Order: sequence, then C-alpha cells, then structure tokens
Amino acid sequence: MNPREDGAKRIVPATLVKVLTHRRDDRGMRLEEFTSRCVRRGEVHELVSTDQAGSPPGARIDRVGFLGFAEIDGAGVIDRGDEVWADGRRVGTVLGFDACHFPNHYNVLIAVDSLVTGPELGLRPEVSVVFRQRRAAPPTDPAGRPPAYATGEPPAHASTQPPAHASTQPPAHASTEPSVDRSTELPARTGS
Repeated sequence: MNPREDGAKRIVPATLVKVLTHRRDDRGMRLEEFTSRCVRRGEVHELVSTDQAGSPPGARIDRVGFLGFAEIDGAGVIDRGDEVWADGRRVGTVLGFDACHFPNHYNVLIAVDSLVTGPELGLRPEVSVVFRQRRAAPPTDPAGRPPAYATGEPPAHASTQPPAHASTQPPAHASTEPSVDRSTELPARTGS
C-alpha cells in the first residue's frame, strides 16, 4: 500500500474451490512489476505461499507452498501488502503476482514466515478467503505528531458547545416517538 496514492477500498471476498498440497524449491515464478491487479467476480486464481518476502519486482520466486484455488466472490483490487485471511485466520500478505498461467489465472504470491501448504493451514473447499487492505499508520503533522483529530481530541479551534442558534430540544410540533410508515402494511385479516 502506498499511502500517498492509495485511499480506502473494499475487501475482496473469495471462496476456496480446490486445496493444493505440495511445495517446491525450484518453481521459477517471476514476481510481476505490477503491484496491483483488478479481479472480477467469478474469476479463479491460485494462492501460493512464499518465504521470499523481500523480493523486488522481476525477481525469481523459487520457494513456494501451494495453498489452493479461490473463486472471487466480489470484484475489486488486490494490492501488494494486502492481508490475506482464510477461515478467519491471517495467512500472510500479498507479495505480488506471477502471470505464467495468465489469462487463465494469476498466481497470487503470499508472503509468509515459513512455507505452508493448504492442508497445513487446514484449508478445505468452501472456506472463506478475504483480501483486506492493510491498515495504514495514522496520519501525522509535519513534526511527526498525530493531528488532534487522530487522537480523538477536537482541534483547538473547534468548540464543543452547539452554536447559539442550535437547540437540543425537538421543535414543539415534533413527536418524540419514532414515526412508522404503515403504507406498506397488509390489512388485518377478518373472519376465519
């Protein structure tokens, strides 16, 4: 994630459709120079773990553990640095993409501390997978301090009192009971 360029985004949900069980030390994948990929609902992509986390774009990725294939449930953008969660557990972060099988599918390379395979994570078909934007560090002012709004304190110029013209009481003609729209209710049944 590049905080100077990337704003908030929605999660990308997916569902595991096939578990993979093997690992390789000589795979020869190539880390694409692109740091993000748009994905469409219904696409299937391969999830691959690697312990080569510091690799720059264009690097050869040999040490991999295969996790499985996941179907994208909602279109979105997957970025380098996104967190990958499976069955409610954090798997790792997106290192990048290998396109050796594209346009059939991307290999989504996931940085992990030590190589893992699908069974080692307890993965099974229909498990929920989520790609979620990593939370950015809180903003700071030029001196490196968090601005007042980031600390929960109102800025020095902000008043905590309502404006003089504002009233905290509802107008005299307003009801304090919640209104209910009955226009869509069915008439009461009568008889048997």
